[in-house]
Amino acid sequence: MENKEELYSEILKRVQRNYVHMAEIERITKELGSALSSNDRESVHLLLKMRQSEMDLASEVKQEIQLLIRSSTDEKEKLLSWLNGEAKEEPESFEKDSGAELSIASSHNKDDRNRQSAEFQACGEGFLLSEKLRKV
Repeated sequence: MENKEELYSEILKRVQRNYVHMAEIERITKELGSALSSNDRESVHLLLKMRQSEMDLASEVKQEIQLLIRSSTDEKEKLLSWLNGEAKEEPESFEKDSGAELSIASSHNKDDRNRQSAEFQACGEGFLLSEKLRKV
């Protein structure tokens, strides 16, 4: 990467793309629940394939993010802390008097992490469900 801003921009693009994939996984998982409730095997199999495809894409994006972080030797720790929602170091563009905004953003990050944790749990449950269905 040529500079920090370009690196940050590339990472942000991939984080946004990952969020889109996670939202789609959540949507498909809800549809999967409906299909299972109605005992619609064809829809279940189709939705499982669609969900797996989204999970694969999300995994690829996460690998891209990790590669970008590894490419930045001096920024690695700071970037990892930001991606984990830890505010060890504030971004340089933040002003001192924007503490309220940072507090709100931190609160939203916690909500997002809780939601993502639930989404990952749903992904795991869906995987277990798909394995059970394959055995049927």
